[in-house]
Amino acid sequence: MLNKSPLVLLLFPLLLAGCHHHQPTPRTAASATEVDDLFASLPSSKPSSRATYARQIMTAIRAKMPDSVEYPGQTCRIRLSLQRDGTVNSATVEKGDEELCNTVVAAFMQADIPAAPDDDAYQTFKNTSIDFKA
Repeated sequence: MLNKSPLVLLLFPLLLAGCHHHQPTPRTAASATEVDDLFASLPSSKPSSRATYARQIMTAIRAKMPDSVEYPGQTCRIRLSLQRDGTVNSATVEKGDEELCNTVVAAFMQADIPAAPDDDAYQTFKNTSIDFKA
């Protein structure tokens, strides 16, 4: 004879209900538009021209610097003045460790910094401070 556990008898209807196939409600164009409107004010995942240009500047500087392992824990803030075409007008030390700062200034003066991609990026970086941390 079968041993009918009360727990199995109680769970059996739940198991059957879980197997029921539910048809999803189709999304309408109106609901998709409403969702799009919710996210319209959020910033784009596409990097801004300023962020892209900042990476290009840092890449150009790092290419002219020796390994930063030589300057463990040192920091430096440089005031950078650029022309629209990427030419460095000046790179001056604002504060930081002298050894690292001298290396960073020399790297700025030798770097091949590309032209700013647009006026927004140029206005941001034509006269700015950049922090370095070894």
